[in-house]
Amino acid sequence: MIALATRTPRHSNPQDLASEWLSHHTLKDIRELARELSSRGEDVTELVGAVNELEALLAETNVDNGEESDS
Repeated sequence: MIALATRTPRHSNPQDLASEWLSHHTLKDIRELARELSSRGEDVTELVGAVNELEALLAETNVDNGEESDS
């Protein structure tokens, strides 16, 4: 019997995929991803800036970002 390759369906909207990914990961995960991309030579300046802005917003609104606090 011949095994056929299956295709995973593409999301109709890239935002759906991003939202799904973000619903299961923390800012720490995104920072680790940025480190990995940077070590591969990718420019992660905008990504790191966006994470920094998000962390600042979370701090201003006292929202738990899913990471352990230092206090």
